Amino acid sequence: MKPTLLVGLLLGLLLPTLPACSSVPQTEKSGEQYAQIAGNNPREIVFVHGMFVTPACWENWETRFKNAGYQVSAPAWPLHEGSIADLRKPERMATLGKLELTQVLDYYRALLKAKPVKPILIGHSMGGLIVQILLAEGLAQAAVAVDSAPPNGVIWLNWSFIKSNWGAINPFANSEQPIELDVDQFSYAFLNQEDPSARQKIYDEFYVPESRRIGKAPTTDAAKINVTRARGPLLIVAGGGDHIIPAKLNYKNFEFYSESPAYTEFKLFEGRDHWTLGASGWQDVAASIDQWLSARFAH
Repeated sequence: MKPTLLVGLLLGLLLPTLPACSSVPQTEKSGEQYAQIAGNNPREIVFVHGMFVTPACWENWETRFKNAGYQVSAPAWPLHEGSIADLRKPERMATLGKLELTQVLDYYRALLKAKPVKPILIGHSMGGLIVQILLAEGLAQAAVAVDSAPPNGVIWLNWSFIKSNWGAINPFANSEQPIELDVDQFSYAFLNQEDPSARQKIYDEFYVPESRRIGKAPTTDAAKINVTRARGPLLIVAGGGDHIIPAKLNYKNFEFYSESPAYTEFKLFEGRDHWTLGASGWQDVAASIDQWLSARFAH
């Protein structure tokens, strides 16, 4: 084992356990930071998917929030449009291997700048990092980061994180060769709390290969966030049973904003894995997010 990984594991063991409460807010600000937000209509939500999936992972959430009165959309990352079967074809691999996080961010930047009113962003996994970056850039009214990849400089390592992310962090892997997971690897990283009999079906319906360059992006300048900038409120949501983005890593992400002038809150859902968007009880997570948004903004 490399020394840096060993040090990370030892530090992880020394870190305090997460708070017993499921929600940890920072002190609510006076509303001064919200004055920096253009417009006053948070009724639009843009959902941002993460690695190894497509916008299909948001279908239930789109319906749920649309029924709650929001305008919703879930645009695909570049090279992530189309059927699962097409996105798994070998001829896609060479182009996918060159995809960078900066290209994905630029796509969303252009999309958001074209909107007359800044929307709310809800992102999952690498999509959670994307919405944090875009919120810090002033392109959204608020953001929710679910099981989020960490910004540059936020580190917490344990065995499940290393095993789940090895395809991205392996220093010997070809950066231009996309990461391909079999059903067992995907299940360990995403579905460890799911019924084993359901894992193959989820894999068949949602999994796609992913750019290794994007997987490594949290360690690059593309993932840097300036926490001193005024921005809208941010909610960080963690699953207590998540292997690939452990709850303690999400909490470190929350602590990263301790000096921010803007409001940030952390919510922990015990027993939930990385597939929290589609796993049983997803409605409870969505309802909690809706309640949080309602508390921040008047509909």
